[in-house]
This record gives sequence, structure tokens and C-alpha cells, in this order.
Amino acid sequence: MNLLKLNQNEKDELNEYFKYNFFLPFKSVKHYKNPNKMLVIADMHLPFHHQKYFTQTINDNLDCLNLYIVGDAFDFYSMSRFRKIRTINLRDELPPAYDEFKNMCKHFETVYYMAANHDYRPAKYLYDNVPNELLYLVKTDIVMDLIKLIPNVKLVTQQTIGARQLNYIHQLNDVVFSHVEISSVVKNKPVQDIYRKLRTEWEYNYNIKNYKAIIQGHNHTCGWISVDGCRLYHIPSLINIDAQAFDYVYDGRLRGCSPSLGYMVITWDNNKIDLNKTYIYEWQK
Repeated sequence: MNLLKLNQNEKDELNEYFKYNFFLPFKSVKHYKNPNKMLVIADMHLPFHHQKYFTQTINDNLDCLNLYIVGDAFDFYSMSRFRKIRTINLRDELPPAYDEFKNMCKHFETVYYMAANHDYRPAKYLYDNVPNELLYLVKTDIVMDLIKLIPNVKLVTQQTIGARQLNYIHQLNDVVFSHVEISSVVKNKPVQDIYRKLRTEWEYNYNIKNYKAIIQGHNHTCGWISVDGCRLYHIPSLINIDAQAFDYVYDGRLRGCSPSLGYMVITWDNNKIDLNKTYIYEWQK
């Protein structure tokens, strides 16, 4: 579905269904920009984000030219296959999440957006719930189509091979961004596992080479380690741990690590990462 080609009646129907106008003109906000700085955030899980730290992260980094989102910009709790103890529907969840996303994007020249497991929940829900003989009719992902209405957002994949898009890993300059679904209670282990898999099996398949850093989202943890001269980062999240989408954190099993809140800033030098000027900022809990 190409939302830009909808006629006015079709646009009105979509807006009426969600009680939100998705087709308002996009207006960017101009700030002083350092062309060598990029803000990197991950795992906001809109609209269940930590509003205070999310807003402060954006406001404190308005000098960054570009923004990179390392997956799970949205949560889509309503589309989760896991047991829910509260009720929410997509019509209530999507508009505030999309509005926050769009307002964030207006502060940057280019927003690189790596969609990940939560972002694809609505599309996966359709595929999982229609009969097999109707799968060919499920050809759209309304969330990704809505994102394409925001002119400065670039949806990134590593590459396309035939009809298959290689998602969850993307190389920009000499940095590999990752939202691979690998978890561990051991700090920094997931990104080390990803590094090991890339070096021993997957670099060729994904056409990844000559990188100096890997930045892993998904785990909601914060830290870094150097291995063989490569800097391996876990980028923290911007979730609100008290929101309904994260009830599972308090299930009595003490699984994983307590989520870290924060962001990263990359400084480029001739399109190469300057590791001495690249840092993680963690908000204090």
C-alpha cells in the first residue's frame, strides 16, 4: 500500500479509524548542527517510553546532525503474542507513538531507522492470524508505510537478496548497528556473541567488512568492551519500566538485568568513527 497515493476519502477513512491525522505537513526545526555528530538511541518502545529521559535526550543533543535508531522505536503491546494482564488496542497505541516519533524526527537532518522485532509486531500478527491460503493478500506493513510519510526517515536494511531483506544488522561507515535477538544475564555477552558469529560465519553473507565498532540494541543494557581492537557496545534503552508493557520485568524471576536508560553519541572523522569522542551516556535511575 502506498499511502501517498491514497485519495482524500481513503485518507479521511484512515484518519477517522485512528482518530489521528497522519497526513499533516512535516515541518523540520532548524538548530545549530555539528556535521560530525550523530545521536544514537534504541528501544524507546513508544508509547511506553520514559518521557522525561526521552525528551531530555533529544533536547541535550540538538547539535547532532543525524539520528540513528537501533530498533524497537515502537512497542505494539496490543499485537504481542505474550499473555497480557491489561487491555489496549492498536487504535489507542499507534497515534501517540507515531506522534512522538514524528516530533522527534523534525530535529534531525536524516533519521536512520532500523526496524526490529517489536516494530514488526503488527505485520507478524497478520501473518500469524490469516489462513495460509490468504497469505498472498498480506502484502502491506501499515507501520512501515506510515513511517515513509516522514520525509527525512531512512528505513535501513543491510541489503536485499531477491525478495529477502536482511534486517536487524546494518553497517554505516565503519560501524555495525545490530538488534539481533540474543540475550544473556552476563553483561556484554550478547554483543560478544554477535561479534564472534560475524567473524566466524556471517560477515560474508551480510557483506560486512572493515568495521571498528558494533552497537547492539535489544538488551536494554549499558556497557562496552574491546575485543581484537573492535569496540563492542550495548546501547541502553529509553523505556519506562513502570509502563504496562513491561509488567514481565516484575514476574518474580529476576530475569536478565535491570534496564539501563540512556543514549550514545558517535563522532565521525572523515566518515570513520572517532572512538575517543564516541561515548555512552546513562541516565541515573
